[in-house]
Amino acid sequence: MFASVRRLDTTRRTRARPAWHGIALLAVLAACCLVPRATMAQTAPAPGAEAAPDTAPAGNASALLSATKATTYKIGTALTNLLILGAGTGVVGGVVLTAFVTTESWLVYGVNDYLWDTYAPKPAPRPDGSFDAAESAWRSTEKWLTYKPVVAAAKFGAIYVWTGSVPIMLTLGTATVLANTGVFYANNMGWDLYEWWTTPLVPGSLVPPQAVPTPAPVVPTPGPAVQAAR
Repeated sequence: MFASVRRLDTTRRTRARPAWHGIALLAVLAACCLVPRATMAQTAPAPGAEAAPDTAPAGNASALLSATKATTYKIGTALTNLLILGAGTGVVGGVVLTAFVTTESWLVYGVNDYLWDTYAPKPAPRPDGSFDAAESAWRSTEKWLTYKPVVAAAKFGAIYVWTGSVPIMLTLGTATVLANTGVFYANNMGWDLYEWWTTPLVPGSLVPPQAVPTPAPVVPTPGPAVQAAR
């Protein structure tokens, strides 16, 4: 058992870095995108046209899109789970546990994402059309808080059933949760960035120009000579 834990520590030091590098790369990319998008195929609202309400939802929920997000996320977590669980339980244990947690968490992720998009849709885009990285990060945190406790409980239980050891369960479970949290944020914020980039702004979401009030005409007052003539 202790040999397995030592191998796990070594694996964590050498294998967990790419996930954090991916988060840093995503943060740089999001910061570079905090500029207005090109206004190709966008037209300003016609004078006198009514602007759309500011609280209009950004889009409707899609079960297919949620399943696609879950698939890209589970591709990343399957690799980290296989490396960490395989180092702590052996090749067979790593494959069996990875297959179980990947299937179970894929279902939970898809349902969680779909429910969030249905009952708490994304807010309307910024008036200038720029990507809101802070909103994307906060929304990813909310989804993580409703998703991670469920899959973490199932993962810890599966590790304990396979190994029968509480220390190994705590070590491997904690390591995979920390590593997969980075993958979760990278996946969610990457999809938010992709949806922002591929969705054109509607004309009503742009800020209409402020109308300049027309001054009232000034009528000159007749002079004394004109008044006397009357």
